[in-house]
Amino acid sequence: MDSTFILIRKMLDSQSELFVGCLYSVLGSVITLIPAALLEDKTPYIKELTQAIIRHCHLANVHVRTKASHFFYLVIKANFAEKKSVSRVRTCGTQSVSQLVANSQTKKVTRKKYI
Repeated sequence: MDSTFILIRKMLDSQSELFVGCLYSVLGSVITLIPAALLEDKTPYIKELTQAIIRHCHLANVHVRTKASHFFYLVIKANFAEKKSVSRVRTCGTQSVSQLVANSQTKKVTRKKYI
């Protein structure tokens, strides 16, 4: 298992806000120095990473939200520089937002049933 995948897995787990901020700094360095590590066509990293970023962009903590937004910009920028298109990241972002909305709707329905 390579180290990039481990970092993404840690980001998907519930972590402290300080740790998530540090992870975004490390992943920002990775995407700047070695964009192919995350943006290769055959890797599932970008989908999982986009889901984590979108979830963190929705948090109340300003520090994590800012780091997530900045990193999402870096991912889009690196993808455009690498592939000359942002369609893959845009599609993953759209799917992530849809999943976040669906999960929040499911939670609301579940809460209403039990209240």
